[in-house]
Amino acid sequence: RHLVGHADMLLDAQLIDEALVITEQAIGMSRRAVRTDLWAEAHLLRARALRAAGDHGGAVVAARVAAKEYHRVGVAGRAAVARMIAASATSPRRRVGELDAAAIALHRAGLRDEAIAARVAALTAAVAVGDHRAAEQQHRVVAVAQRAGSALTRARAWLAEAVWHQFCNRPMDARDAVVTGLDILDDYRASLGGTELRAHASRIGEELVQIGLGLALRSGQPADVLWMSERWRSGVVQRRPVTTAAIAETMAVLRQVLIEMGHSDIPPDALAELDNRRVQLEDQVRQRARRIRGGGTRAIRPTRVGELRRVLEGGTLIEIVVHDDRYYAVVVAATTTIVELCAAAEPLGPLADLLFALRRMARRGVSSGAATAARGSAIEALAEIDRLLLEPLAGCIGAGDVVLVPPGSLHAVPWPSLATLAGRVVTVAPSSTWWAAGKPADGPDRESGHVVLAAGPRLRGASDEIAQLGSLYPAAVALEGGGAIEHQLRTALDGASLAHIACHSRPRADHPHLSALEMTDGPFTVYDFERLASAPRQVVLSACESGVSAVRPGEELLGFLSALFSLGTDAVLASVVPVPDLATTAFMVAFHQRLRSGQSFPHALAETRAKLLATSSDPADFVVAHAFVAFANASSSGPAAG
Repeated sequence: RHLVGHADMLLDAQLIDEALVITEQAIGMSRRAVRTDLWAEAHLLRARALRAAGDHGGAVVAARVAAKEYHRVGVAGRAAVARMIAASATSPRRRVGELDAAAIALHRAGLRDEAIAARVAALTAAVAVGDHRAAEQQHRVVAVAQRAGSALTRARAWLAEAVWHQFCNRPMDARDAVVTGLDILDDYRASLGGTELRAHASRIGEELVQIGLGLALRSGQPADVLWMSERWRSGVVQRRPVTTAAIAETMAVLRQVLIEMGHSDIPPDALAELDNRRVQLEDQVRQRARRIRGGGTRAIRPTRVGELRRVLEGGTLIEIVVHDDRYYAVVVAATTTIVELCAAAEPLGPLADLLFALRRMARRGVSSGAATAARGSAIEALAEIDRLLLEPLAGCIGAGDVVLVPPGSLHAVPWPSLATLAGRVVTVAPSSTWWAAGKPADGPDRESGHVVLAAGPRLRGASDEIAQLGSLYPAAVALEGGGAIEHQLRTALDGASLAHIACHSRPRADHPHLSALEMTDGPFTVYDFERLASAPRQVVLSACESGVSAVRPGEELLGFLSALFSLGTDAVLASVVPVPDLATTAFMVAFHQRLRSGQSFPHALAETRAKLLATSSDPADFVVAHAFVAFANASSSGPAAG
């Protein structure tokens, strides 16, 4: 059962290769245990994984096995779901009829939401092959669900409406349908307290936005493209999460289990038992998070180009969007333009090469020859990323600061390191709307709050880093050793103006909310951040890969950044790769010295980085200079009190 649950979680996290391995194990174990329901469900999950991997033939086979077994034991609803998955992996022409049949079976089984989903898929398939009659038939059936049923059913019905109007060459009607569907999803996601669950509700939003972006791009109006991008993106950033005592209690037990697993003298059998317990507890946390309800909606509308230009004060904003697997940039400067960049897959190879090279240089004991080779590889990768994403924009970028709003797929790019932005102050924002707002979404002004300095265990240089920063912030709350525990850190962080945390970081792609900062008593996770009543106004995460976020459909980013921004944090300095422990200290001290002099996060980072690159040839310093990025959720991310 845990393997089936783990495979489901991996699929939600889009970790397809890992899901394929786990589903194969689950099929074998469930068959040996004579658990027919689990065996069928494992095949159903394997069909989803194979379809996502592009193996449509294998997906059809696995889905049909699941459908046959569910039908044999009389579970009609799951059998119909399996039939829908099998149908969606066939050719578009066959898909229409098979999805229609699956929709009928789903409706008979009482699964109305799934039946509507099957009909929307059938409509899309009919449009793809130009079958007007079949498309009209599916549209007529789905249209009745626009004002009845669950929020997801109504949103899907409006998605079908948008597809239909687009097919009939009625762009204004299609756009109205997109906006109506997004309005429904906004209200629905606001009613969900758990951030992870909201991310799972975003797939429909992604499909709606893709239609809207296509219409806006064809109009050739940059303001329309930016508005449509922000119409969804601004809504996924600022949704304050809700936590429960049950999650906190389970996390406390999980933290203790992880501490016990870290003991070096633990016998293998006991370690295996603890690991099984860990998996069970993580699944409990996930299930409890999915049951949380939210507290209502907050209306948000995208900032118009004129207001953005006013807030930029001569700077440039670049918002990169994805449509039909291609990147486009909307550049807001003295004028506003749209620039087509490249295929979405093109920068991913150089980005992977860059991150690999930086990780290699960050390793302890790397030879000078290996470091030199890695440095050359990193420089080549940076040049290629710049050529693909920023060189086409060089003539559009003004003379001032630059704000970048990238899609999730480009979140790990160290933008300040790219040649086109050389000498610029660069800020990376999750949404141009929230950046332009210039203030946290919730809570009072915290300019006069306290400063928190925390050092985690087993990190060389962390205590020295905190001690040196303590001389800059003599009134700071300092936590290290026995004081650097989850409860003490959470208490200190509440309402702080600035928090600096130097520790090991553990990103989790499979369960982003269990991504953790390592404290003395175990992990301080994203769930723990979400328990804060008032998050720090500014945060420095002096930890490896603390700026890495998991990306979910609809541009949902899950991880430390999304948690802090959803709580109202204005600015975060974080790394997108592992960083050398000892080399980071001098960099951080220099950064804070500039911050204390009155500079903002991005300005302090730009000057610290430039001086380090100009004065040092050390591979470790090269990594540190390229690893950290200033992320901002507000344009007024100025100096903190201290």
